[in-house]
Amino acid sequence: MKWCFVLWYLQDILQVFGEGHFFAPPLFLVMVLLLMSSERYDHPGLIWFAFLGGVLWDIRWTGLVGMTGGVYAVFATFFSFLWHSMPDTGKNRTVFFTFLMVAHLIIGGLRYILEVSFQDPNQMFFIRQQLLGLPVAYALTRIAFSGEGSYGAS
Repeated sequence: MKWCFVLWYLQDILQVFGEGHFFAPPLFLVMVLLLMSSERYDHPGLIWFAFLGGVLWDIRWTGLVGMTGGVYAVFATFFSFLWHSMPDTGKNRTVFFTFLMVAHLIIGGLRYILEVSFQDPNQMFFIRQQLLGLPVAYALTRIAFSGEGSYGAS
């Protein structure tokens, strides 16, 4: 759980330094999903934790309190349902990475529509965010699923 706090803070620092150029990738959500994939934690508790982290993000950055919190909670709920309904052989890094990229794309699209769409008419802001998030999500997935034959983060 301490890594969730560390990654939330790192996400905040990236947002500070990237202000005006890109949105920080959702590192906090990635960590919550990694904890869910390990099956060592209570999933309803992690869903509430994702919601709380998103609300804190909204209070700090977006001004629309509850938008990011709700999106994080929906993604955590959907991931929990998807991960538990999948057989063990399907719980691999490719599925996890695909889910992360879809979540990153949707979260980035929502942030772009609500915050930047009137300021940056050429969509470079959105493209930069997606290009920054791709290697980060890939690296975290490779680290979490490093063992051969591992089904879920360890």
